[in-house]
Amino acid sequence: MKEHEFLALRQEGMSVLEYERRFHDLSLFAPHYVPSEQHMIEKLKDSFRQELKQGLIALQFKTVRELIEVAQALEACMEEGQQSHGGAGK
Repeated sequence: MKEHEFLALRQEGMSVLEYERRFHDLSLFAPHYVPSEQHMIEKLKDSFRQELKQGLIALQFKTVRELIEVAQALEACMEEGQQSHGGAGK
């Protein structure tokens, strides 16, 4: 059952950090789907929210940690942009 949960996992409303923790926990039940670090990187990138995925798609990462750090920075920039737009003129 956890394997199916892992395969269906998407970031949706979770932060990058929350999602990475959930991804890691569930990946322990489905190791054959992510047998290497590169497989983990690709699965993570593919299951991020669309706006994050678009910002990361052309980038190459050597480690999951590197991907998570860049994704967190991108997420913070996006949230900052939403806050500044939300307060302007409304």
